[in-house]
Amino acid sequence: MLFLIGINTGIKICDLLSLKFSDVLDCSAIKDKITVKNKVYRINRSVSEAITEYISLIPSENLGNRYLFEKNVGSEPIGRSHAYRIINNAAREVGITQKIGTHTLRNEIHRSREEKY
Repeated sequence: MLFLIGINTGIKICDLLSLKFSDVLDCSAIKDKITVKNKVYRINRSVSEAITEYISLIPSENLGNRYLFEKNVGSEPIGRSHAYRIINNAAREVGITQKIGTHTLRNEIHRSREEKY
């Protein structure tokens, strides 16, 4: 889910990790709460469907106040280093051998937008 949202929206990793379920419940857009710019990241159909499925797998008690990417213990979001390990493990599992980092998610979305124009 971390990789899917990151690669499809270009949201910075610090913003991704601060997302709560309440931020994605409508599955159409994610509003940037960190910066003053009030930027909105549109969510495509594949991400929307994945979010809906992900939400269905999580116990619904107090769901809106929980972080989307929460630590196993406690109610805090995972950190950047944990996100880095998740992204690298996912990349290795699908056969990507190049160095992958948390900022790679943003680079890929910006690169694909540039190629369109």
